[in-house]
Amino acid sequence: MDFATRSRLIHLTPPMPLSPTRQPPASRRSPLETLRNLAGLNPPCLILPRSVVHWMKLELPGVPRRFVASSLSLRLRQILGDIPCGFAWTLRGNTAELWYWHEDDNAAFAHLLREHSADMAPWPEPLMRPPLADGLHLIQCRQGFEALYLQQRDIRRTRWFAALPAPEIWAAFVRDSGQDPAQHPLPPPATLTLLNRPPRGWGLSTRLIRPIPPVLVAAAAGLALCGLLLIVGGSYSLKLANAIENERSAYQSLASENAVAIDLQKQINQITTRLDGFAAIRPPVSQLRLMQSLVDAGLLGGESNVSLIEWEYRSQRLRLLFSVPAEGFDLGAFLAVLERQPMLKSVKLMPDTPAQTVGIQAQVVEIPPEQLNPQSADPTPAEASPVDQEAS
Repeated sequence: MDFATRSRLIHLTPPMPLSPTRQPPASRRSPLETLRNLAGLNPPCLILPRSVVHWMKLELPGVPRRFVASSLSLRLRQILGDIPCGFAWTLRGNTAELWYWHEDDNAAFAHLLREHSADMAPWPEPLMRPPLADGLHLIQCRQGFEALYLQQRDIRRTRWFAALPAPEIWAAFVRDSGQDPAQHPLPPPATLTLLNRPPRGWGLSTRLIRPIPPVLVAAAAGLALCGLLLIVGGSYSLKLANAIENERSAYQSLASENAVAIDLQKQINQITTRLDGFAAIRPPVSQLRLMQSLVDAGLLGGESNVSLIEWEYRSQRLRLLFSVPAEGFDLGAFLAVLERQPMLKSVKLMPDTPAQTVGIQAQVVEIPPEQLNPQSADPTPAEASPVDQEAS
């Protein structure tokens, strides 16, 4: 039977109804497969029966993988004419293996494909079987039977039969496969459970799956870009909020420290004002130094017989009242000694003092201790005389 006759028989044979495969349980799905299903990139499988698909191998030397589908479509058009075809393909080296089917409106299953292909991907029934061992196999399909010869897990010969083949037809297939019919008699047909997904490495080219509209692709890309920008903006906003919070905490800490420093400075200023007030109140020359200078000058006690009756020291003005003897007292010499005292200026004699008394008024100026006679230094409290202690 030639290829054209077999192709006409395939189209004249009424195919079995197409039935979509059940999706695997949720527990068996991988996260990537679940994501592809949600995104619509992994539609459910619509199994095409073996009666409507055909197997072929083509050599594609030097064709990059991204151009394999278009090259196969061009080769099929050269072989089959302008009949629209869909195909599933895989590439092994420079050899492409493909299963193809007709997708024109005159195909026996076209109305079924149009009915189910809105959201389902058509896949040939042979690709949904579990892997088979090398050798000869007779498989019971959804419609008819298929004879297979595999070598190194690769299909070498395949033939579809509408009914169970007779022994002589099986022997012809075995002989065509290069095997001895005597060693491979007709086996009982095997029934295989179909898989839920085609094997890895197979590509699909078909007009039956509605392409995703460019507007939807652009909308999905825009949505993904907006989501990415939202994530980046949220991350930057969170980072900026943390930086602002850190700066606010640092500012509050500095403000608190500044308030404490200002309060301490106010306390220091108050204490300094008090100390300055005490310094302003303190006379420039102590009374002990003044008394000691008078004693050191010989104005009091001793041979002079002069004693101090009154002592008034206020606002850098000194008022003294001395008791002097009735005989042998020289007032001029007394005043001359007072005027020579470095801490006294503007020495004046007070009038109208009682008899045998001399009143003196003078202005006190501050003289550094190093300019004074070392003997006129301030006496310590332990060395001060009873008169000095009483005066102080």
